[in-house]
Amino acid sequence: MTTLVRLKSSALTGGVGNALLATFELFGAFGVALVAVLVPVVSLVLVAAILAVAIRRLGPHSRTQAQTRSTRKKEGRTSREARPPIFRT
Repeated sequence: MTTLVRLKSSALTGGVGNALLATFELFGAFGVALVAVLVPVVSLVLVAAILAVAIRRLGPHSRTQAQTRSTRKKEGRTSREARPPIFRT
């Protein structure tokens, strides 16, 4: 494909347009290489941010449940006794 474009450019511009095409190819290659490096880095940062938010939201809830269970064990209450009367079966 590139060779056909360069042949047509040479025929139409007398070879002057080849420098412009080479410049466009250089910028295109640089852009693709930059995207190839940045996409994995950006996705890694996004995954880390999502995990941090998930841990922050789930963390205190899990710790509270664990503290409640350990408090019940210390007080000698069963899980059924620890429930409010409306939820007892």
